[in-house]
This record gives sequence, structure tokens and C-alpha cells, in this order.
Amino acid sequence: MLFRRLFLCALLVGTCSGLLHAALQRWQVVPLIAAAEVYESTAEAHEPPAMPAHGESAAAHEHDHEHEHQHDANEWQPADGLERTGWTITANILAATGYALLLIPLLAWWDRSRVGTAASWKTGLAWGACAWLATFALPGLGLPPELPGMGAAALRSRQAWWLLSVVCSGAGLAAWLLARRNHWAWRCIGAVLLAVPFAVGAPQPEVDAFSAFSGDAAVQMRLLSTQFVRATALATALYWLSLGALSAIVVARWVRPLIGTFGFGGVVAPAAGRAL
Repeated sequence: MLFRRLFLCALLVGTCSGLLHAALQRWQVVPLIAAAEVYESTAEAHEPPAMPAHGESAAAHEHDHEHEHQHDANEWQPADGLERTGWTITANILAATGYALLLIPLLAWWDRSRVGTAASWKTGLAWGACAWLATFALPGLGLPPELPGMGAAALRSRQAWWLLSVVCSGAGLAAWLLARRNHWAWRCIGAVLLAVPFAVGAPQPEVDAFSAFSGDAAVQMRLLSTQFVRATALATALYWLSLGALSAIVVARWVRPLIGTFGFGGVVAPAAGRAL
């Protein structure tokens, strides 16, 4: 019963937040990506063909080049328009549902540890803001959002650093904010964790991120990149704030009374009127 309610609540929160995120992306983010793709295709069209390596025949190089193009052509990707929009909405809803499955139990545990009075839309906003800091703002200081066509470091290196940053940021914020008064040791640990990813250093591209573009295209891509960072920051902030607020609301409305029926821990929950 409890798991079923948690899942249904997460699905409700994920659907609402996912739709909101998709709308914000369509309004602010997608036009910037589409504009960058135009410049990317222009840069690819004027890119000179790579010279074959020493000792490599031109025929073999041409065969490899054709094989790469065939491989890229065989890769499935949604068509522009309704299909691409539909899959974007689906991905946003699934991701938001997954995040809600993490947020709702954590908020429920936090609410129960404070005798069933902590979860509200205001505290949910605070949790959502912390999640945004941990998953976007702090990692974005080292690896800002990238537009199509921009140069970047190796994918595995970026993924590893992003994961390190998210884990350290989440743990550091939790240690700093949830530590009780006068527990400076935990706050010091939190500060150290927040600094670890930046001490390691985010992987950076070996060349300028806009080296594939020339002239006016490079200038326009730099402007688009600045706008893209701002647009994604706003869209993800509203996304996480909605996730946090809605998760706290469903905890207070539907999860808290159900937890009160299980008799956990001997703490009296005012909403349920029974021992937890």
C-alpha cells in the first residue's frame, strides 16, 4: 500500500513537473538549440576533409569515411516536429518521475523525524532549490551547458566529473544544512565536499569551444551560448522548484497520513492521530 501510494504520487508529481519543464524548454531552450544546429551544419559543410594518415591509402580512408556516414545515417533519431516534441515530453516526464521517487521518500522521512509538521510547499521549495544547486548550478560552474557544435572534452571525463560534482554537492549541502546548531564539524565536512570537485578540476577541451566556426558564425555562437546558459538555468530552476514543492505537498496530503497507520518509531503524528 505504501509503495503503491509513493509510486502514484511520484507519477503525479513527475507528470506535472515534466510537462512544465517541456513547456519551458519549448519556449526558451529549443529555439536556441535549433539556431545552433543551423550554424553546426554550416560548419560541417565547410569542414575540409581529413588527410589520410601516413601509410594509409586514399581508398581505405574513403571507405572508412563512407562507413562512418553510413553508421551515422543508420542511427535512429526522432524526426523534427511532433515526433521530437513527443519524445522530449516523454523523457522529461520519466526523468521527473524518477527524481520524485527520490524526493518524496526523503521528504517523508524528514517530515516524520520532525513529528509530521515539516513538509509544506515552502520547505519543498527549499529542497528543490538545494537539488537545483547540486545537479545544475554547482556542476555548471565547471561544465556549463553546451550547444550543438561546441567543442568539449572527452565525454567519459565530463560524465565522471559531473557525477563527482553532483555527489559531493549533494552530500556537502546536506551536511551543511541539516547539521544541528554548534555542530561545526559537519559544516566543515560539508564545505570540504563542496570544494572537492573544483579542486580536482573539470575537464576542458584542448582547443577553443568555438574553433569549428569562423567569422560571424563564431560570434553568433558565443552569443547563443550565453543565452543558452541563462535559459537552461531558468528552466531547470523552475523545474526543480516545482518538483520540490509538489513533492512536499503530496507528502503532507497523501503520504503522511498513510505512514501514521504503520506504527513506526513510536512518534505521534498529529495528522494521523496514531503512533508512528
